[in-house]
Amino acid sequence: MRARNIKPGFFKNEELSECSFPARLLFPGLWMLADREGRLEYRPKRIKAEVFPFDDLDVAALISELQKHGLVKVYSVGSVTYLWIIKFTEHQRPHQNETQSIIPNYSDTDEVLVTKVESTCDQGSKDFALNPSSLSPSSQSLEYTDNSLPEPSGHKQPKQSKQTKEDRPNACPPDKWELYKRISRGFHTEKESQLGAMAPCTEAKILDGAKVIDTLIRVRKRPEDEVLAVIGWSFDDDFWSKNLRSIRALLKTSGSNGETKYANVLTAMTRDIERKAERSMAT
Repeated sequence: MRARNIKPGFFKNEELSECSFPARLLFPGLWMLADREGRLEYRPKRIKAEVFPFDDLDVAALISELQKHGLVKVYSVGSVTYLWIIKFTEHQRPHQNETQSIIPNYSDTDEVLVTKVESTCDQGSKDFALNPSSLSPSSQSLEYTDNSLPEPSGHKQPKQSKQTKEDRPNACPPDKWELYKRISRGFHTEKESQLGAMAPCTEAKILDGAKVIDTLIRVRKRPEDEVLAVIGWSFDDDFWSKNLRSIRALLKTSGSNGETKYANVLTAMTRDIERKAERSMAT
């Protein structure tokens, strides 16, 4: 647990006063468990062990009280659930040496986009209302020359330090960087769930995936909805669900036709959309 500050206004907070006494006591306890951005994993049993080790309390119910009154937000990215203390950064000043947050940010807008990517696992490409004529893959426009992402050797992952450096591209806006990390985290978490050791989810792979999304959208000028559609559709396709194991692989050149995997997946998705459209018209 970390040391945090309690200001006098805490005791006169009208929203907090609507909560039960245990919920009010839990609230500053969450501050001490949260990272410098006010985020932590939503794990009620572990939170109880830290904040109320000697009390028989339902921490999940107490957190629901706090959320009901707009003090915290529980949200999910991929298969992981997090808790965000909404006004944490307005009232706390973490030490400058405190570790940077690696938990994905919560945003209403971003959550919609992430949900669209995740939902294709169950609902297919119909979630992306794209015009097939706008999907024109070009291997030349998808060439990748960023040497900051070294090629992997088999399935072995490079050794990582305890804290992975994010190294956000300078021209990538911070809000977009947070979105791209969330998309990448959701993708690789699901891939690990599907393929196990063949596609392990690591923090380095998540950050590499975010860089690739940034490259496709900001550098290679691919439409954002197209990129998200390609990532989401790949889960629903029998071939690509097994053969696209990382977002980073989208920029790898295929030996068979010289195009990037992104161009290949985009072509397959376009044909799939066109076939479905033709069948729909026929009926």
